Amino acid sequence: MNLLQKILYSSTLLLTGLSLHAQSVEEQLVKPVIRCEDVRLNALQAIPHLYRQAPIDSVIRAISFWEGTCGLSEEIQRIKILVAIRNRHFSELLYDSSIIIMIDQFKQIKDLQPGDLFYGYRYRRDSVELSRVVGYNAFTKELARTLLPETDTASLENYFCRLYADTGNTAAVLDKPGFANTSLRNYYRRYGERVQRIPRGHLALTSGLWIPTGAATVLGNHPYIGLELGTRGQRDRFALLLYFKFVNSKQPYLIKRNDQLYETKDFFGGFIGLDYGRKMFGNETHLFELIGGGGLDGFDVYHTSDEDKRDQMKPMSILTYNFNGGVQYSLFYTKRKEAFLGIQARYNVTNYRNKGGTNLQGNPITIGLVWGAASARRYGPYRGYQY
Repeated sequence: MNLLQKILYSSTLLLTGLSLHAQSVEEQLVKPVIRCEDVRLNALQAIPHLYRQAPIDSVIRAISFWEGTCGLSEEIQRIKILVAIRNRHFSELLYDSSIIIMIDQFKQIKDLQPGDLFYGYRYRRDSVELSRVVGYNAFTKELARTLLPETDTASLENYFCRLYADTGNTAAVLDKPGFANTSLRNYYRRYGERVQRIPRGHLALTSGLWIPTGAATVLGNHPYIGLELGTRGQRDRFALLLYFKFVNSKQPYLIKRNDQLYETKDFFGGFIGLDYGRKMFGNETHLFELIGGGGLDGFDVYHTSDEDKRDQMKPMSILTYNFNGGVQYSLFYTKRKEAFLGIQARYNVTNYRNKGGTNLQGNPITIGLVWGAASARRYGPYRGYQY
């Protein structure tokens, strides 16, 4: 091949390559894209039709294509389980621990109606998608009801048929001793244990009686009311505690200001500090705790609106540290173990120094009620261990 032939041959190859390259770029720009959203919408409508009209192999192929395009979802997991039960090929190899999340997702959408505006609890959906989801739910519900009589009442197949048929009695199935060693029951147990360890918000009102001891009995008993705000774990509770005690002193007492004694019955005080509770024993309904804390305590000994008098009577308050300890019993009385009512008793170590006046030394006892709530365990599927 001479030089001219080589040049012509090379030029032809180059032009052909450029043409093919340009053509492939254009083709890529107009190439249809298979979107998961479209496949899912079509599958929601097609699978019920295929199940009724076509061989079961067609349904299995459609499920496989749907999963291959979109990945595993609750809707896919649901039909895979039901088809496996129908074909008598059910096995716990069909799912892993994510089945717990999927069961919860199913419970969120199973009662959707065509007029609803929300799909589950996260996404707003258009009417076309919503109608197909409702239709798909009705199909799987009817399929589960058809398969239910064919299953052994002591089997996981029976549990899933009851779940997807929405019989409302699924917990009674898994509670049976024969399911103790199933993967599904173990998934629930482990998930519940993890959720139990997640701290919950804690908010409570507290009210009771402040009872002085020793020389401080001259002050008399005083009601108090306050607020707790913090977190509650599986065994430990941490909170910021604030309360106020009020009502004038039972008897007059003396305070010394500017080398002069004054008689007063004024009394308005409070406490702010940290509080800790440690579970001694109990369960989700009954809880016994050791409690303790520390902070700033005190009360006003004189009250006047006269500015000159206020300057003359300063300091207007007696302040002290307060270290306390005691016990508390709480009854969690709601279904999800959120709200509780408790009773507590504390011994408070204080030092009410009233220099030059009436001796007010004494360590008060507080006895009171606590009414509040811990935030619900709404993490994933945990709903008071309902399955």
